[in-house]
Amino acid sequence: MFSLFGYAGQHAYNYLDRPRASKPTLEQPLWKRVLNSKYSPMKVLSDEQYEDLLREKLLGVEAQIAIVEEKIDDAKAKARAEAEVVKGRQEVKVER
Repeated sequence: MFSLFGYAGQHAYNYLDRPRASKPTLEQPLWKRVLNSKYSPMKVLSDEQYEDLLREKLLGVEAQIAIVEEKIDDAKAKARAEAEVVKGRQEVKVER
């Protein structure tokens, strides 16, 4: 019984899908169609798209470098301030 339902369903689907299926789908090679499908984790990129992607990544890396440089500058300033405090305490002890 289920085989008849399956057959009838497949036949109905093929009948309704006939206009779309009759169109030629070989505009692109198979590997490009597979890579451009929405289920593929990879994507074919043009040179311009690849350059844009690299620029975005470079911008992100430059932003991270700037943040790290700010943290380094803050740490150096804090270390200088602590060194001045320690040096000031030593001078006070020597004067007494």
